[in-house]
Amino acid sequence: MKGRMLGAEEVAEKWGVRPVQLGDLLALTGDSADNVPGVPGIGPKTAAELLIAYSNLEAILAAAAAGEIKQ
Repeated sequence: MKGRMLGAEEVAEKWGVRPVQLGDLLALTGDSADNVPGVPGIGPKTAAELLIAYSNLEAILAAAAAGEIKQ
């Protein structure tokens, strides 16, 4: 992947989210390159499902605080 540019379709195919959601996906799953620990128990598949359902990290946190998310 080094030095390779990805379009929206490639991002969606590889990570399951839109390019604008990629930062939120990395915040949920963790990113060792940036020393972000992520949320315990949330992997790429679950993070993508949550982002598809709730659109962004702020909405996911609000839904979790309201008890809407069972995970």
